[in-house]
Amino acid sequence: MSDRIEWAYFAKRRNIDLLELIKSGQCNSYEELCNICERYNVIPPSKSEWQIQEAQAFPKIKTPEPIEKSEKTIEEPVSKTLSNSKKKKK
Repeated sequence: MSDRIEWAYFAKRRNIDLLELIKSGQCNSYEELCNICERYNVIPPSKSEWQIQEAQAFPKIKTPEPIEKSEKTIEEPVSKTLSNSKKKKK
């Protein structure tokens, strides 16, 4: 049986991008990646490298907190009219 090869070499040789592999859904978990690597006799990347790539592939979106609606103030109509304010002084 041959020696296992490093993930970096395997990925470069096969033109595999871990980020694209995750985004495409071809590999949904680290365990699944390890199974694929075992099949090809490859040493998988570290779990921390997987987590970094997964975080980049699926960033957490912060949802804004709902804005509390304030009570609407009812404005009283203005009693002055333009004609009342311009009365001529004698």
